[in-house]
Amino acid sequence: MSRGEALALIDGSRDPVVWGEVEWDRRAASYSGGVSGLTADGAAVTLAVTVRPMRPWEPTVLYRCGAIAWRIDHNGGHRGRVFTHLQAEDKDDPAWARSFVRDLSGGELFSPMVGETPSGSDLEATLRSSAGYLHVNVEGVTWTDPPEGVQ
Repeated sequence: MSRGEALALIDGSRDPVVWGEVEWDRRAASYSGGVSGLTADGAAVTLAVTVRPMRPWEPTVLYRCGAIAWRIDHNGGHRGRVFTHLQAEDKDDPAWARSFVRDLSGGELFSPMVGETPSGSDLEATLRSSAGYLHVNVEGVTWTDPPEGVQ
């Protein structure tokens, strides 16, 4: 996927839509709740929020399509700073992806309070505001709270 195609995933031109009930999976040191969908041109996409029980106020929202993933790290550390930011992951062009960081700490997104464990509704607001920023339609998503111990 070219850089232009990667950027088109977040500019609203591909009209991605996800739907269904958020399903939670346990990973080694985190929980991830996600849904799947399609872009207007039929490409499969996923949208997920990942929460680490050791640092629950730093959720990550991951939007994936093929070899490209866009990641919003809420209250996350990057290059010596702690801030909400957008990063790219590109299996085909990792150098470009590593160079892409957009500061989103201006308050346009809902992020949990640093040092506090977010409620299920806080995590839902985080996922939905991130989806809005990424131009992913989540109207058909049914939120389910994460398992006990995550919120």
